[in-house]
Amino acid sequence: MSLHRLSIFLSISLFANSAWACSCKQNNIDEVAYLKDIVLTKLKVNSPSFIERMRSYFEKPTYSKTYKVTVLENYKGTFTASDITTLIIGGEADCSSRLTYGEIIYIIVQKNNEGSTSNEVNICNMTSEKFAKAVKKEHTNPSDAYKSVDISEWIQLNKTTTRSIYADTKNVTKDAFGSYIWTLINDSSAKYKSQKIKVQISCNEKMFSISHEIGFSDLNASGDVLMTTVHAKMNTYRWLPLNESYSKLLKYTC
Repeated sequence: MSLHRLSIFLSISLFANSAWACSCKQNNIDEVAYLKDIVLTKLKVNSPSFIERMRSYFEKPTYSKTYKVTVLENYKGTFTASDITTLIIGGEADCSSRLTYGEIIYIIVQKNNEGSTSNEVNICNMTSEKFAKAVKKEHTNPSDAYKSVDISEWIQLNKTTTRSIYADTKNVTKDAFGSYIWTLINDSSAKYKSQKIKVQISCNEKMFSISHEIGFSDLNASGDVLMTTVHAKMNTYRWLPLNESYSKLLKYTC
């Protein structure tokens, strides 16, 4: 997964007044806390040396600026770069990061295949101390959604040669919008060897939607987290008729 899919969604358009507009995808605490190639760090923007200041006077204007930084705390993963580069388009870009020397910033970055972190910073991958602390808390004490499953404790709904579906019928929750139950799909032939899916069921309409789904590298919700999508927070619900497997959940949820 690229950094653009995680924390940067640059949608840049040119207006008549020559200013640029930028929109950002909202950061997801679960994605940042669990996806292994994502790093969240706290940095201090260092003041330049006298020689660096003098050199800058003779450099040609560019659309970016580089700052030396000091890592104050890695909230998740390890930031490996010694500097950061910010976008500056004519000095007036909405996406640009107008940093000041001595400033403390929190940024979300991607690791490459060699384990090094990107040093690109703009308003879309900068975040707050509150968000950083929430990620650290979730990463340190994983919620039940990210814990592995003992399938002997869950009900089996379906089974084929490579694929089996289970449900946690002992921990059904309900609210004014329906019933919620966690299911597990083990599939040895798929990209995600297992998926943990929180299903929302509307009993009267006999429909379901998925409020949260997580993909794992190994069976039984174990190994690395490869994908996590919280539809409940993203407002990306899609209601569907109950399929053969999920129809079996009605007697536990309704």
